[in-house]
Amino acid sequence: MAARWYAFLRAINTGNPCLTNEQLLAPFAQMGFADAAAYQAAGNVAFTSSEPPDGAHIESVLADAYGFQTPTFVRSGAEVAGIVGADPFTPAEVVGTAGKVQVAFLRREPSAETVAELADLVPEGDLVRVVGRGWYWLPTDGIRHPTRSARARLRARSVSWWSSGGRSSGCRRPAGSMGEPSRRW
Repeated sequence: MAARWYAFLRAINTGNPCLTNEQLLAPFAQMGFADAAAYQAAGNVAFTSSEPPDGAHIESVLADAYGFQTPTFVRSGAEVAGIVGADPFTPAEVVGTAGKVQVAFLRREPSAETVAELADLVPEGDLVRVVGRGWYWLPTDGIRHPTRSARARLRARSVSWWSSGGRSSGCRRPAGSMGEPSRRW
């Protein structure tokens, strides 16, 4: 039976800022995935497959198609629903910030030791929770605050790097935006 799957492509618009939805989706059709759809050509792709997709294979095909590497994080429809419904922070914690909850997709669930090491990378006052293969970040001043944004983004990238021993392993999205692709598809 076919199921809905989601692929989140890291930095897809950085590698090719002129990539259209048609170009983004063509490799997914070539791989035999049905009903491929993209949300704003921003690296959020939904598709149907009767077998669990192999993320490493998808990455390889995309690298050949696009001419650059784009780390890819595949999640099932149930996993995306879990992200959309997740409530890793209390209402009081959220009210006390100007930021929106961000979620970074990780290749695997980090060890307790890795989570402890990552705690030092979190900007002061920000909150982080790890739930499965998701790293939820609640920035107190938002990710675009002029005095914090570069440092916070650098630290978020470091979390991705750290969690895999130096290999790019994270892909960040605003957690609230996860609902739109899952509602559409």
